[in-house]
Amino acid sequence: MKKIKFRRIGASLTIAIVATLAAASTNSSAESAGCQMEKPLQNQTQNHQAGLHAFDISNRDVEEYAKQFALDLTEAKNQLEQMSQLSRLNQSVADRPDFGGLWVEHLREGLCVHIATTSANASGAFDQQIAGAGIDRASVAVVIHSVKRTIVEIQAQITKLRSFATAAPFDLDIDLLLNAAVLSYSDRAAFDEWVTKTGATVPDDVAKRQVENISIPNANFWGGQWLSNSGCTSAFTIVNIFGIKGVLSAGHCGNSAESYQGVATPFISEQFQGRRDVQYYSATGSLVAQNKFFDGTCGICVRSVSSVGAWSGTFNGQYLCHYGHATGYGCGTVYSTTAAPGYVPTAEPFFLKIHSDTSDLSQGGDSGGPWFVGNQAWGVHSGGAGPNAQGRNDAIIMAINWVDTLGVSVLTS
Repeated sequence: MKKIKFRRIGASLTIAIVATLAAASTNSSAESAGCQMEKPLQNQTQNHQAGLHAFDISNRDVEEYAKQFALDLTEAKNQLEQMSQLSRLNQSVADRPDFGGLWVEHLREGLCVHIATTSANASGAFDQQIAGAGIDRASVAVVIHSVKRTIVEIQAQITKLRSFATAAPFDLDIDLLLNAAVLSYSDRAAFDEWVTKTGATVPDDVAKRQVENISIPNANFWGGQWLSNSGCTSAFTIVNIFGIKGVLSAGHCGNSAESYQGVATPFISEQFQGRRDVQYYSATGSLVAQNKFFDGTCGICVRSVSSVGAWSGTFNGQYLCHYGHATGYGCGTVYSTTAAPGYVPTAEPFFLKIHSDTSDLSQGGDSGGPWFVGNQAWGVHSGGAGPNAQGRNDAIIMAINWVDTLGVSVLTS
């Protein structure tokens, strides 16, 4: 069995040994950032679901995960099961006033969890929460990092910057390793003009990076899989507080009358600002709204939703899959849970960014599509960021729980 050592690393050393959170989505060496593991288990059969809520894993998702991280199917399934436990851990530690972030590395030997804290003596408390989440410390390595600021403090800094204008020629995010907000722009002149026009002051502790492209919404390029007018993909089936059922899509897709399989579906409501990019249409006439969504793994493959995730349960390194009309089925790992896309009016740092070395995760027409793993609903496709180092686009998604302000909920079985 693997022997895992629990280590604490100072903030300055953390930055030195891990240059970027992109490492969290690669199958890298176990020595990264203090993770210490012995040889990997062969044909591991340990069941990690004890004490968990039901978590159904699609064989297709397991196969895709195994391919991306060069694992056998048994180990791939075990690691995906551990993701559910890590989601529970993230929810529990995110409520701590000293929480500085959580991210996961996908290593050849297993998963390595990094937790950042502003507290000087938090190891014991984290031990209790790790055990409470049902995590097997013999199979998952844990590293504690000392940082100066909490996630909440940095999010407040980002929200203040975005309050100067509805849209901005830059993206904002949080680099957990730097423990700082990061402002990314592609056009320096446009950025300088925005600063002059708004009178905004960008604090010195906000890291500034010039990139080739900033994020863009993926809408109105061609007809979506089911929504024929907006050029977007629909996500999950929902029901509102009055019992009326319908389908979700992205808020930026436009709110004109839609058509679902040739039948009119009236626009009801939308939210396209802050941490939300979502809208919904009601089912009318001959349409019978069912708890199903097309997953793109084959021409007629559908899934039902058994449970719904939440932003508080997402973490860097989490594995999610999607379907979009343009790119089809694909999976990747979360590398940011604190993105504030420039195209979203008064954006707040609560969007997710997802990367894959092998799949293009975003093209025009994908907006509004479902993000999921197994039968869990996790998000609605919003836009794209890229191209990345592999020449493909990363995805930007809205966490599914932010549909709450529309007065709707996702149908579950």
